[in-house]
Amino acid sequence: MQEAARDRASTGFVVVHPLDPEDATITAAMRAMTSSIKGARQGIEARGQFDAFMESVLPRDDVTFEADTLGGIPGIWVHPANSRSDEAIVHLHGGWFNFGSARAYRHLVGHLAARAGARAFIPDYRLAPEHPFPAATDDVLACYRGLAGSGVRRIALTGDSAGGNLALGLASRATGEAVSNSAILVGAAVLSPIADLTLSGATYETRADADPLFTRPQVAELVHSYLAGADAKHPLASPLHVSLPACRRSAFMLVMTKCCWTTRSAMLSVQLPQASMPGLMCGWGCHTGFPGASES
Repeated sequence: MQEAARDRASTGFVVVHPLDPEDATITAAMRAMTSSIKGARQGIEARGQFDAFMESVLPRDDVTFEADTLGGIPGIWVHPANSRSDEAIVHLHGGWFNFGSARAYRHLVGHLAARAGARAFIPDYRLAPEHPFPAATDDVLACYRGLAGSGVRRIALTGDSAGGNLALGLASRATGEAVSNSAILVGAAVLSPIADLTLSGATYETRADADPLFTRPQVAELVHSYLAGADAKHPLASPLHVSLPACRRSAFMLVMTKCCWTTRSAMLSVQLPQASMPGLMCGWGCHTGFPGASES
């Protein structure tokens, strides 16, 4: 995987960073923490456990939080000490479409917002299995429209894992459907996006041991819960099948090579240059904010 990425590095779109010793220590600690639940087929009763893990991100002392609603979608604003009133980030949280919440992600997004110098909104989009596809995609679009109609002129999207999936689908719609005449999408940054819900990537087998949390049978159950019979190749379900040429903004992608869905994320990173969107794929664990994590 890393060799293939290095082969493409000359294009200027794909760069591989090896895991540095400090991050390796954190990765090992996280693996030990989650080893007992790897592959467990957990239902919605595991939401509390997932949220508690994400809330372990160390909070910053220079951000504040505010509950709000955008486009009818509830969520949380993250306000850094310094931000620009006409710019905002929408962060779409991960959790395989079944887990996660704005509250659980507020500290992680606090780091992103503070470093970007922009306020960020985390929508509580509807989760499966109670609300299967396309509920989440509809919610994030409604949130984007609400933000675009609020006076914000420049919007960036961020998302991790399932949230990366939603961010890429939303980026395609925001640029291809003329969602707003007043606001522009300036870019998208996605962290290990789940790009292909057909689960056909080879790394579900070749990286099975490396992934600290998930196995193919486990994620197949979560995807089944989310799709509820919908076509896994639908462009809004699998960004790998999204038509990206209409997207003319910048895209920044981090792909952790420890993820069992690495192959499909990597394939998407190769498509991004064809869409005039510079993509970056990195092979290191991004644990910013977790106890002991590097601030680099």
